[in-house]
Amino acid sequence: GWIGWSGFAFNQGPADLFFQTVFCATAATIVSGAIAGRTKYNTYIIFSIVMTALIYPIAGGWQWNGDGWLAQMGFIDFAGSSIVHAVGGWAALIGAALVGPRLGKYT
Repeated sequence: GWIGWSGFAFNQGPADLFFQTVFCATAATIVSGAIAGRTKYNTYIIFSIVMTALIYPIAGGWQWNGDGWLAQMGFIDFAGSSIVHAVGGWAALIGAALVGPRLGKYT
């Protein structure tokens, strides 16, 4: 229910894996706009690896893995937009708070 790994990537074959991969990448790119110009490239790469390997699969499994807790509560995610944007948005908010303001931009 909370961390559902069984069958998450291969529920319906390669098409489902492609679907999840594209949405995972989209969630990671939402964050790039929030921290653009304030982090080094290597830092963003490390963040993207953590986001795509750990954070998004867990949050996505809450809805798209059949026994995830959101799915069990009756949550309906139309075309994946809620999960993708919620995960990306919260990660962007946390990333922006950790990085801080753009120093010297507004004087």
